[in-house]
Amino acid sequence: VAMEKDPDSIETLNSYIQFFDEYLEKGLLEENLLKRQRILYSQVLDRKLEMIENDRDTLIKKLRNAISLKNYTAADEAALALRNDWPLDEDTWIESLRVTVEQKDHNKFRQIMDEMHRKPVRWTQFGKEKVAYWMQ
Repeated sequence: VAMEKDPDSIETLNSYIQFFDEYLEKGLLEENLLKRQRILYSQVLDRKLEMIENDRDTLIKKLRNAISLKNYTAADEAALALRNDWPLDEDTWIESLRVTVEQKDHNKFRQIMDEMHRKPVRWTQFGKEKVAYWMQ
């Protein structure tokens, strides 16, 4: 109702996205309803990206949701936007690799790894461990 009353309110949109995050994480939805809600969530995330172009956190949510929907085209697009706008952020590379792992695309995985190694990425211990796990 709040979104219908004020569709241009970024605060309301953020609250709606947070609601979706919590709702989807609870694991209470069955297959068809879950897919329907994820499609709606995707639309809400796209709305935010229209309002705030290439918002990092929203792109990550979009990428992960697209993977859940097996919409790898949308996931690839979000990963590319992350790499273009945040090339030094470890989450950019972790999420880009996540897409290739989910797709089981070994060639693309190697391409992303090569691109990643050419950047002075700021890594945390967690990030290093995550990438090392996927490299195995």
